[in-house]
Amino acid sequence: MPETLPVNPAARLVCKYLPAINSLRRYSLVAARADLLAGLSVAAVGVPQAMAYAIAAGVPPMYGLYASVVMTIVGALFASSKLLITGPTNVISIAVLSALALLPTDQKLPALFTLTLLVGLFQ
Repeated sequence: MPETLPVNPAARLVCKYLPAINSLRRYSLVAARADLLAGLSVAAVGVPQAMAYAIAAGVPPMYGLYASVVMTIVGALFASSKLLITGPTNVISIAVLSALALLPTDQKLPALFTLTLLVGLFQ
């Protein structure tokens, strides 16, 4: 185990499965400022991009925003890489569009939620 993990077994278990908690133990104000600037920069590109990918997938733009926000939060909590990229992409949008293309309009959103849940469970 890395020496940055706490000695308490319960705290060690939490830090093992939620790497973000362990990262917060040594987080500084300088890092917070840099992360805020990086977050604003990514959001300036990510918001219109997520909306466009949702439209490309054939769903309302707000679902692209939901996908990018939820994935960012989940990725930040459970991923241990500082360089991990999360969120919607053009390949995912095309795959979702092809999966939902033959469905009637009133069944697309329930199918989208089911597809999302299944992909999340497999990942």
